[in-house]
Amino acid sequence: MSEKTVVVALGHRALGTTLPEQKTATKLAAKVIADLVEEGTRVVISHSNGPQVGMIHTAMNEFGKAHPDYTFAPMSVCSAMSQGYIGYDLQNAIELALPDGAVYAPPVSGDNQQVVQMVDLDGDGEDEAVVYCKTTGELPLGIYVFDRQNEAFTLAASVQGAGSAFHHVSYVSFDDQPGYELVVGRQISDQVPQLMNVYSLRGGTLTELMSTEYAEFVTADLDADSRQEIVVLHSGGDSQNGIAELYCWADGQLKREREVSMSVAVSSVKRILTGYMCRNVAAVFVASEYSDGSLITDIFVFRDGVFTNLSRSEDANTDVQTLRDYYIYGGDIDKDGLIELPMLCPMPSLDYDASSQDQYLVSWYNLHLDGSRDEKLLTFHCHTGGWYLQIPTLWQEHLVLTRSAVAGSTLGYRFLWEAGGSTEELLTIAALSASDLSALGDGWQVLTQKGETVYVCRLARRAVALGITADAIRTQFHFIQNDWKTGDVTTS
Repeated sequence: MSEKTVVVALGHRALGTTLPEQKTATKLAAKVIADLVEEGTRVVISHSNGPQVGMIHTAMNEFGKAHPDYTFAPMSVCSAMSQGYIGYDLQNAIELALPDGAVYAPPVSGDNQQVVQMVDLDGDGEDEAVVYCKTTGELPLGIYVFDRQNEAFTLAASVQGAGSAFHHVSYVSFDDQPGYELVVGRQISDQVPQLMNVYSLRGGTLTELMSTEYAEFVTADLDADSRQEIVVLHSGGDSQNGIAELYCWADGQLKREREVSMSVAVSSVKRILTGYMCRNVAAVFVASEYSDGSLITDIFVFRDGVFTNLSRSEDANTDVQTLRDYYIYGGDIDKDGLIELPMLCPMPSLDYDASSQDQYLVSWYNLHLDGSRDEKLLTFHCHTGGWYLQIPTLWQEHLVLTRSAVAGSTLGYRFLWEAGGSTEELLTIAALSASDLSALGDGWQVLTQKGETVYVCRLARRAVALGITADAIRTQFHFIQNDWKTGDVTTS
């Protein structure tokens, strides 16, 4: 296995604006960089140099004014000078910091996995530097908060905890006070549950607001009060289904609201998404896997003080079966700011062509609190090819899909038009390498290209008769994206 590479990006003012500030800042940064090096990690360092360039440029211009025999230094030269001395300070600080004992331990999942995390925890308008380290002993995981005083960072607060690693970290606002609370998930062992703690930095102390075991957790503003709530998922004890708990801020503390059941065990969770299910109604979407490979989406909402799983609600006209899907996760497929849910629609098949069997279109809809739906889009998803095609609703009852060779061993997706008991070709879409384009016959048009792969289509006479053009197909053709953190297939 190749060694892990970590990119350390030092932001605009992370290195200060004066030489003394820079020396202090580089020592702080160097400590965590050195720990990464000790672990065998390959470290790539990038840094901003805006304040330093400005300082050098001003100094050189003033010198040029006082000494006309010397030329002014252009900005490009000042930039190179700043890069040189910033790198010099960093290198010296790293060499001095390498013998330190604590090992830097960044969170292993989530959006916040940076080497040094800058966030305003105490609400004073200035970011604190939050550092996560691992040592030895019964409480090996340490959180260290450094506050900037004058021209230097000093240790403001710290807390030690049990566990093998920091799993997930979020910075959210639970109350009406300025600043952010710190939500930390720790891996206790290789097995769930894990331990979550919420801390608030007040008066120079990290105060614990709550602690609970969890399998998964997510934060979201579910009741539109501009404050975040926590949804915690964990095993259901004697029940096979998992449990979702809601924690919200009330009476100066985080309080646990009612718990609701999930549709399946918490160990089956595949993906968690937050967003709006319909206008002004925020929700947490939890996609889990059934034993048969299909997906079920639980939808958790918090309205009028009641926490509910709409997928299992007797009040809404929904049930588990209507929210099942075999392939695709929900997402904002039409970019309207709402989360659409997928439902499979079987396509007609041909008795004489096995490739037409078990083909589906995907109907995307928004769900309302009462269980009613807004139908949004219809698509065909080609998972193996990494693309999908938006299908006009009027086509739905007429489309049949088959697969056949278009050039050598390259298979194309042939959309047939069925009407009155007869079928005829409508259009074909294929993907092949640029070097194989010449093997195609006449009538093929390029839709788009991604890397070395070219996506092409051929319109048959039926398509022309219906007014379908290549430009129209280009606007209907999209790539399936993968979530870069999880690898899950998404719709955006």
